[in-house]
Amino acid sequence: MARLHRSLMATRKRLVFCAAIFWLASAVAYSLADNTYVSYPRHPEPETSRTVPYAVKGVVVYITPREQALAAWVEWVFFASGAVVIVNFIAGRFARDRKV
Repeated sequence: MARLHRSLMATRKRLVFCAAIFWLASAVAYSLADNTYVSYPRHPEPETSRTVPYAVKGVVVYITPREQALAAWVEWVFFASGAVVIVNFIAGRFARDRKV
């Protein structure tokens, strides 16, 4: 039983570590994208496919549908991986308090 517990704890640590790496990478990607989008046009440009409105830093700019899909995916990864880290942190605290 103790061996199984150690194995589960090691797996949980790996999961949290990977989730933290994904969270950090998505935070950097989101920040870089937002800083890039600030210089994008403030009106639709059909010739460059920048027709999707996107609010960034209080300004509405226009991005391509592909950039919108990428931004949505990065945002989903950011929140999902952050939730995994937070839930595991709380679960670890709860388990530690329960042991004592």
